[in-house]
Amino acid sequence: MESINNQNKSIQCTLNASPLRIDITKGSLDANLFLGDKEIKVNLLEVKDFYQILMRFDPAIGQLKINKAGTELIQLRKAQERIESCATQLRSS
Repeated sequence: MESINNQNKSIQCTLNASPLRIDITKGSLDANLFLGDKEIKVNLLEVKDFYQILMRFDPAIGQLKINKAGTELIQLRKAQERIESCATQLRSS
């Protein structure tokens, strides 16, 4: 499977009924996460078949991870796991 940071891309999902976008730059595991009107700098940590999204803890968000294909966002919050479908778009810059 191709590394998530092999190309510039935007991953779009829904989280807590709000649009979420993760912008990833080719060659970097640093990313920008946009949730509603918030922009959060995050890091992606590769773990077996997913990427853990490392960020300052927010109880409204919980812990996030994304599968390597960028098609599913997994949220762990209040001891419950929720999976959301995502769409990935390649970016030219």
